[in-house]
Amino acid sequence: MNKIKKWNVTKRINLFKSQMLQFEEMDCIRENDQVQGIFYRIILPAWVNIIPITTEGELILIRQFRHGAGEFTLEIPGGVVDKGENPLEAAKRELLEETGASSFNWKSLDYVYPNPAIQSNKCHLYLATNTEIKAKTDFDEFEEIEIFKIKLSDITSYLASGKIKNAIVLSSFAVFLSTPEYRYLCSRS
Repeated sequence: MNKIKKWNVTKRINLFKSQMLQFEEMDCIRENDQVQGIFYRIILPAWVNIIPITTEGELILIRQFRHGAGEFTLEIPGGVVDKGENPLEAAKRELLEETGASSFNWKSLDYVYPNPAIQSNKCHLYLATNTEIKAKTDFDEFEEIEIFKIKLSDITSYLASGKIKNAIVLSSFAVFLSTPEYRYLCSRS
């Protein structure tokens, strides 16, 4: 079996830059065989997704309008890691802003690449247990979010029925459902 080869960037051209993203063209060459190609990359900040489980064993979900899809999507709390912020701080902030909830029990579930073919960023996944809604939400001017809870044991039927269409949320649950924490939390509810 041939060993796959890495591509090296020989030239970068910034095609577009905004406050939130950058779009670049890259001239690349593959190691060893010198095959050349032009590739495009969207440079984005890191993201976080949070799976919040309440003290009663319920999962907090959110519903909001997404402009890319042009429709409402069912999701978990999450968002952008601000400049100078670490992912856990961002997860705590996003959970509080979007749901009014907080937790003292956080566990990193690793990270995923939202679309490694064209995007540079990671989405860090967190589990927040014993979560309690104690504050008002603090949406920015472009957010309008509906919050609701389901029994944790119902999440597999939500996933199987196609109620959740957001790929990053689906990947977050794929990671979470494989953990011992999921099995433990389901056994308690």
